[in-house]
Amino acid sequence: MTARTCMIFRRCWRRSWAYHWNGPPMRGFTLANLLRLALLWLALLGLAGLARAQESPQFVDVSQAAGITATHRAVWDPDNAREGYLAIGQAWGDYDRDGWLDLFVTGNLAPNRLYRNQGDGSFALSAHSPPLSLPDAPSGGATFADYDNDGWLDLYIVNHGANHLFRNQAGAGFLDVTARAGVGDRGKGSSAAWGDYDNDGWL
Repeated sequence: MTARTCMIFRRCWRRSWAYHWNGPPMRGFTLANLLRLALLWLALLGLAGLARAQESPQFVDVSQAAGITATHRAVWDPDNAREGYLAIGQAWGDYDRDGWLDLFVTGNLAPNRLYRNQGDGSFALSAHSPPLSLPDAPSGGATFADYDNDGWLDLYIVNHGANHLFRNQAGAGFLDVTARAGVGDRGKGSSAAWGDYDNDGWL
């Protein structure tokens, strides 16, 4: 170690907490002092990491407490995967325009469920849920969108079979307009997306 390097180390040491804690070093920078500095540095890094960990977001499953009890049921044949259909989906949207996001959950072979946000952290099964349950159509994905520009979110449900489009009746229910809209594609769908690709103002 050169004389200049030793001088730099001594200056850093005198300005460190370890210097004031352990007192001035012996003449010449010793290995013990270097180890003390290293341990102090590691301790500071550990405290910083602990602080960051405590600031990390924590997630807790509150589904049952919030009243969301929808289930997903499917049949899977490992010998004939082409016939399997495990898709499941959900869509968030304020269908009744009360300022709170509501939740629609597909159940595949189980009934679909529309939950109305109560505004207090809980959900209740909507009175408009039964027409959307589609018990005879295994459902996968779903998405809310205002396809007719009337200010109310409509709902498109993707199925293993014919898809369904439901028009929002100003928050008073949903009307199946699949045939009229011409969007009852048949197949094994799992998701859908809305977008104004030609920029004409319509989804």
